[in-house]
Amino acid sequence: MRECTAWVRVEGVLEKLGEVEGDGMVLVVRDDTLLHKLHTHLHTLLLRAKVGGQEWGQREALLRFVQAALDPPVVANASNSASVALALRVLASLVAVENDFATLEDCKALALFLVSLPRVRGEPSLASPALSLATALMDHPDGLLWLVKNGIWEKMLLPGLRSPSIFVQREGVNAIVAFMLNLRDTQHFEGLVKDLYLLSDKFCEMRSHMENGAEAEEIRQTNIRVLNVFKELYWQTLGKSSVYSKMHSIEDINVRLLSTLQHKLPQSSVTSFTDLLILNLLHKFQEKLMIYGIPEQFLLDSLCSDMITLTRMLLERGYIEAFVR
Repeated sequence: MRECTAWVRVEGVLEKLGEVEGDGMVLVVRDDTLLHKLHTHLHTLLLRAKVGGQEWGQREALLRFVQAALDPPVVANASNSASVALALRVLASLVAVENDFATLEDCKALALFLVSLPRVRGEPSLASPALSLATALMDHPDGLLWLVKNGIWEKMLLPGLRSPSIFVQREGVNAIVAFMLNLRDTQHFEGLVKDLYLLSDKFCEMRSHMENGAEAEEIRQTNIRVLNVFKELYWQTLGKSSVYSKMHSIEDINVRLLSTLQHKLPQSSVTSFTDLLILNLLHKFQEKLMIYGIPEQFLLDSLCSDMITLTRMLLERGYIEAFVR
C-alpha cells in the first residue's frame, strides 16, 4: 500500500517532467541531485518487483516518460539535459529488469535512444547515462544482439574515447571492454580488435603530422585510452579465461609495442606500453600454467600485479634503462 501511494506521487512528478511545450522545452530542473534521488527510488521499486516475481504495473508510465524525454526536439534543446539524462537512466533500469526485450523495442524507446546518439555523444552529462544504458543492454542476452545489430560500437563506444570528460573516457573504456568480453566467443571479436588497431594507427599518424600542442596531446591521450582497452582486456581475463590466443591470431601485439617503444615517447605513454607488454607476456605464460590448476593461476595474478607496480615505479622515477635490462 505504501509503494502504491509512493508511485502515485512519483507518477505525478514524471508527468510534470514529461510535459513538452511547443518549442521542445520540458520542465527545467536546476538541481540534478533531485533527479538522481528520483531515479534511485524508481530503480529500487523495479528491482523489488522483479525479486518478488510481480509485474510492476507502472512500467507503461515510465516508458511514456522515456519516450517524451527522448523525443528529438526535446533532446535537441540543451536546457532539457537533466530530464534527458534521467530518461536514459530510467530506460537502463527498465532494461535491467525486463525479461521480454521485445516490449522495449515495440514501444520505440530504444529507437529514440539511437536517434539521440549524435547529441548524446557531445554532452558529457548525457554520455555517462547513455553508457550506463549500453552496459545494461550488454547484460541482457537480447540487448547485446540489439547493440551489435544497431552499430553501437561505431555510433557510441569508439567515439566515447574522445569525450572531453575524463570520467566519460574511463566509463567508455570500461563499456568497450565489457562489450568485447561479451563477444569474445563470437565472429565479431576479431573485427573489434582490428578496429582498435586501426584507430590507434590513425591517431599515431595524425599526431605525427602535428606540431606539439593541445590537439596533438589530446590525440596522444586518446591513443593511450585505446591501449587501456587492451590492458583491461588482458587484466580482467588473467587467470580466468585467456584471450591471448584470440588476440595473437589477429596480430602479435608484442611486435607493435616493441616497435613503438623505439621512438621517443612521453612518460605516460611508455608506462601504458610496458604495462600492456608485460600483461601480454604473462598471458602467453598463463596458457602453459592452465593444466596445473587454480593455485598457480592465483600466484600468476599476484605476480602480474607486483610486476606492473614495479614497472610503473621504475618508469615514473626515470629508470627506463634499468627496466629494459
